[in-house]
Amino acid sequence: MAVVLRSWIVRQRDAAAQWAALVCAAIILAGCATTQPGATTDPLPSWKEGVNKAAIIKLVQDTTRPGGPDFVPPSKRIATFDNDGTLWC
Repeated sequence: MAVVLRSWIVRQRDAAAQWAALVCAAIILAGCATTQPGATTDPLPSWKEGVNKAAIIKLVQDTTRPGGPDFVPPSKRIATFDNDGTLWC
């Protein structure tokens, strides 16, 4: 009788531990799936507001808007990367 009771207790403890792990995983994943308010509205959230930020955003919007006068097709675009002050083309 004691052996049966002990094995039942062990099974219950294991089931509770699995349930707790599942709940913790669900909470963590739910937290990862949410976004910060305003995260998608500002394309340059780490930049301070000012003339430079506004000019960059306007340039990208103007050159990527199909049908606009300043539109540049993707095949004609050149990517440049700033690497510690050095521009690479």
